[in-house]
Amino acid sequence: MLSVLLLDSVDWSRQIHMYGKATDTPTHLRALLGNDTEAIRRALQHLDSAPLHQGTVAPAAVTCAQFIVTALNEKAISQQCAINGVLEWLGELGSSIDYDVPEEKPRVDNTLLEELFQMNDDEMEEFFDFLDDNGMELMDSLYVQSLQELHAYAPNVVDTLTRFGATQEARAGWEKYAH
Repeated sequence: MLSVLLLDSVDWSRQIHMYGKATDTPTHLRALLGNDTEAIRRALQHLDSAPLHQGTVAPAAVTCAQFIVTALNEKAISQQCAINGVLEWLGELGSSIDYDVPEEKPRVDNTLLEELFQMNDDEMEEFFDFLDDNGMELMDSLYVQSLQELHAYAPNVVDTLTRFGATQEARAGWEKYAH
């Protein structure tokens, strides 16, 4: 399955969500492919709090959206609760990307980014201290870059949401960028 290949090909220690490195995310995404409704519920909660948190898009949301669209299209997500949950999440993500961003890629301080990647996975406090000290400009650049990537991916998301009968509300945030 292409979705599993995508999941396994990503270096999740170099993906960032709202709580630091997204090393916990592939386990949650993989749960969406299974039948365990409790694991699916936890996976959906993770999507709503880490890659997308109160309307703020983290860089890992890009890869999550790509995985979900791929998995839906190849029918790898089979449980109706998981299908409904990821369609809803894609709708929420779409409403969170409706910002005008510059066409040019933002300048990302690769030295700071590498410093972030070297942090211990288990120490959220260290991640937040990093942001307070010097990481907010880096996170702003990564945020803009994520929005640009999601805008570019919008046609794929709209096609999938339409194919799965998602509401107009769920498609609305994406449609602006699908043309």
